[in-house]
Amino acid sequence: MISRLQTVVSLGVLVAIAGAASAAVYEKPLWLNDDNGAFSYFDQLIVDDFKLAGDATVTNASWYGNFVGAGDPFSGGESFQFTVRFFNDDGAGQASTSAFFTQNVAATLGTTGLSQEGDAIYSFFANFDGVSLNAETKYYFSVEEIDPNTAKPSFRWNNGIIDGDDDFINYGVLGQGWSQDTNRSAAAFALNVPAPASACAVLAGLLAVGRRRR
Repeated sequence: MISRLQTVVSLGVLVAIAGAASAAVYEKPLWLNDDNGAFSYFDQLIVDDFKLAGDATVTNASWYGNFVGAGDPFSGGESFQFTVRFFNDDGAGQASTSAFFTQNVAATLGTTGLSQEGDAIYSFFANFDGVSLNAETKYYFSVEEIDPNTAKPSFRWNNGIIDGDDDFINYGVLGQGWSQDTNRSAAAFALNVPAPASACAVLAGLLAVGRRRR
């Protein structure tokens, strides 16, 4: 039989393989300041701008958020419903009124061990159909929390560290135009592409070696 230690190592490699299946092509890291971030739900949708350094087809995303007043009720692995959207720039420094990509996704919650104002900060990860994006082109990304089991509004999209091209985040009702939130410059998120097959093959090989050692 495989020893308990070998089993733990194998599970760790499996987790590593899952993580290595994606590579970030854009990221705004989490920024813990004195503000939890903006609510992002149907009546106040948040969009944040970004540019990629090279052409890419993005297949998943991750972001940070919390549920206001909820404390820390989740242990990780829970699934929450979100709508992911991508927008073009309208030529005047704001997102277009309609998205060119929209998909409802099941986002997996992860724990971070961090909290702010008494509420735990969680990471969220979701796959979606590939979105082809051009280099050095201004786009906007949005996540809307739509899970039927949470109160509205409660989800706050945590703030991110700004980059050199950042404008203030936009907020508004979908299809009715946008306003700038001059108190917040960025939301925390990352856009990812599939990792090179070679990286996944190396990790899969390590797992196979672990299985042979009995």
